[in-house]
Amino acid sequence: MFLTSFIFLIVLIFSTYGIGKKIKNKEVGFLAATICSFFHIIHRSSIEFNLALAAPAMTTLIIYLLLNCDGFRKRSYSFLLGMSFGLGFLTRELVLLFAFGPILYTIWRSFKNKNAEAGFLYRQRLINLMIFLFISCLIILLYSHNPITIKDIIRRMSFVEGEVSGGQSIFSWSHLSFYARVLYWQIGSLGIISFLVSFCVLLYSNEESKLLLLSWIAVPFFALTFVYLKSFEYSMSYLPAIALIISLAINRIKTEGWRKGIALSVIIIAMSEYFKNF
Repeated sequence: MFLTSFIFLIVLIFSTYGIGKKIKNKEVGFLAATICSFFHIIHRSSIEFNLALAAPAMTTLIIYLLLNCDGFRKRSYSFLLGMSFGLGFLTRELVLLFAFGPILYTIWRSFKNKNAEAGFLYRQRLINLMIFLFISCLIILLYSHNPITIKDIIRRMSFVEGEVSGGQSIFSWSHLSFYARVLYWQIGSLGIISFLVSFCVLLYSNEESKLLLLSWIAVPFFALTFVYLKSFEYSMSYLPAIALIISLAINRIKTEGWRKGIALSVIIIAMSEYFKNF
């Protein structure tokens, strides 16, 4: 199981680097991968007997392949995206929730300007999208074609209103604030401050990737808030997006000396939060 967790950790780190490189440059990719690897919950999960890293690793791999599809222009990556999405769902059903926002945003962005592209190229992209959907559904259905399996998946992913575990309403403050409070334990107080500042910088920037990253975080954050069962493991899959947002904000600093100094400071902060939990 240690080897399995280590493999997922490698997939997570290299996929995070690949996303950062794709949306900006190698510097963003390296910084994001480094920050993400020092998140306490990431390291802890990589050395324990569990599959907690499966969802974040597969989600990050899916989004990396999604970006390399280039708006579904590349058929080979569309095929690989379908494979990874199907296998990711079989590994942890939560992958569907975290990948849903970025995939939907990419589809919308890829096909919103139909008249701006030649009919042949548009049809090719549409075919590649169908290939992705077909491969994904085929792999998922091979596993979940049994009605009992489908019912079990729905039961574990269902949204339940009213009373939840512990006798508290799902609309109570303890439930509504659960994942915000869990984030403090996952990345530390300084990590949260870095993220909030970076989030504000990115929100008012012209970064093309900001909506994709925000959909990666916002959709599952609000959805999981209203899910019956809650766990710190459920929200791990958007931690790479947080690391990428911090890296993108730092990369926007024009002065090289300041940029490298702040990047080093953030890495030191991540390391201090990491070692503080031992």
